[in-house]
Amino acid sequence: MQSIDTRKVQHLLAAFESTRTPATYLALDISKASLSHNIAYLVGEHSRPDSVIKCAGLWGTFQDGKEYVDKITTPRLFLSLGSVLCNDPWPEALHHLKNWVETMRQDDLLLIGMDAHMLPDSEDKLWAAYHSRGDLYRRFFLNGFEHANRLAGEQWFREEDWTFEAQLEKEPTTRHRFFFRANRDITLAKLERVIEKGEEFDWFDSHKYSEDSVQLMCSKAGLSVIDVWQAPDSEFRQYLLKIKDKDQREDADSAVSGMEVC
Repeated sequence: MQSIDTRKVQHLLAAFESTRTPATYLALDISKASLSHNIAYLVGEHSRPDSVIKCAGLWGTFQDGKEYVDKITTPRLFLSLGSVLCNDPWPEALHHLKNWVETMRQDDLLLIGMDAHMLPDSEDKLWAAYHSRGDLYRRFFLNGFEHANRLAGEQWFREEDWTFEAQLEKEPTTRHRFFFRANRDITLAKLERVIEKGEEFDWFDSHKYSEDSVQLMCSKAGLSVIDVWQAPDSEFRQYLLKIKDKDQREDADSAVSGMEVC
């Protein structure tokens, strides 16, 4: 099960087909339209009579997905092939991992992706990755403004009142952030609040963690790293994880107890 991205998961499902490994793939998405479109594509890719892959969709949140898969008694593989699961400041990322550990059983596996392109070495590559299509990001921002205004019932967000910005940060870990800055004072009448000129709001950000950081994060979450795969000419990695047994958990607690994690 994973939050759906057909471009990534299809490589894995194709490998299952080639090794004749039966599996049921459950895609999780909060967007019903996106879920329907992507599941239709995957079903088409695995429509042969001798296919060993079945595909279905779960429409809902991560919490909805967790409640559903609790009913599955066979071994489960949880997927987060992009950087979604750990794409937060360290404490929040660790909390997300621990949250999934609570759902996992001893025979389950978790496959997560994490980007380790770090500053200063990867500055140009990182910037290019997030700025190749500025027109798409502008449309994305304006679509968000439109929906925010609709929900608020007021015109809080007009394009001329805001400047779209981006920034790369090095500490406490490498992060790319999109944000917007107010060009003037903006009154939110319903909230009796004024957004002051120059005030900034984060839109979305992308955190990067080195392999050592991910290894430590997994250990503190109660997970063992079974294997790590690195993409060619890239610092992006996939980590295959399982729950530690009791002895491993005790050893890990002892090993990291003297370390301060920021």
